[in-house]
Amino acid sequence: MDLDNKNIGSFPVEMTGDHTFLSYSGDDPEDVIDRFPDIDSVGKTVVITDPYLFTQQDEDNKKLAIKALTKTGASRIIYCQHDHPNRRVFGDIQANLNGIILEYKKLEKCHDRFWYCVESKQGFY
Repeated sequence: MDLDNKNIGSFPVEMTGDHTFLSYSGDDPEDVIDRFPDIDSVGKTVVITDPYLFTQQDEDNKKLAIKALTKTGASRIIYCQHDHPNRRVFGDIQANLNGIILEYKKLEKCHDRFWYCVESKQGFY
């Protein structure tokens, strides 16, 4: 992962020192939601790379994304991906996060999918 990429400006993650990444099995969104207590993200910043999170325009997928992002308990979520997510889906979800700050940062090189809490230095993939 290239965190010094000039396209993203100042990126809030310094990957030095001890970090804990837990793996989970499968692609079931409920598995992702169940992992949030493991990364201690309540009131903190969560960085996400997930190319599928903002692609589905149907209401069920939007509701699931809102549930997942809200359940992090984070105060700020930074979504990182090479291409900007679907703007309509991103905007619809962003409007329903009840005060959670959601922003997009361009990241040229990144892992397919991870969720990482900056302050606790814990994440999963």
